[in-house]
Amino acid sequence: MNTKNSDLIVMVNGISVGGITSEQMTQIDTAVKQDKRLWIAQGVEVMRCAVRVVTNAIKYTPFTLFAWALMGTMQDPDGFNKIIANGPSEYFLTGAYFSFFIACIALIVEGLVTGKLFGFNNKFSERKAWLIRERLNVPAEGTVSCFKRP
Repeated sequence: MNTKNSDLIVMVNGISVGGITSEQMTQIDTAVKQDKRLWIAQGVEVMRCAVRVVTNAIKYTPFTLFAWALMGTMQDPDGFNKIIANGPSEYFLTGAYFSFFIACIALIVEGLVTGKLFGFNNKFSERKAWLIRERLNVPAEGTVSCFKRP
């Protein structure tokens, strides 16, 4: 383990495996930021997360529509009967759009409040960890952490 001239101590899964200098870390950061494939992979990952949010919103839409119709019925039963008598399909389509919109907003707020990531993986961090493990000849998979030497 070479840690004599290193500025940063590298730990994999909580176990110290070596050290790297600030210059090496800067080189790794630059290499990661300049890799165009990572930018494309990260864009695809963001799109995959957006699709997951939309599919979850679609799952919640019937419940939201039912709750919206129930609240409308409780507030104005006669008005609800008139709307249904005139055109239930128009009410259903409007309600479905509205419910989907509300479900999307609810999922985004849930993600912000609870930190739910919807399967998001940061490709830049993964590549950076892989380059650090490669530089130190560490075959172990796991969480890579870097700490400044005290």
